Amino acid sequence: MANTSNPMGRFGKQADIYMALAVIGILIVLVVPVPAGFLDVLLAFNISFSIIILLTTLYVSRPLELSVFP
Repeated sequence: MANTSNPMGRFGKQADIYMALAVIGILIVLVVPVPAGFLDVLLAFNISFSIIILLTTLYVSRPLELSVFP
């Protein structure tokens, strides 16, 4: 039976592997040429995510509501 008390349980044990994969992915994107269409999608995602964070901070009534730690 799966451990339902900690939803991040299986990711927390391998966080170092995911971080290493993220760093390798960033280095690959810096070295390998990326098509213009893909850069447009990434830019649109970045702007959308920034607007979501901005709107979230505007509508939060207490600073602790933005806490990412449980």
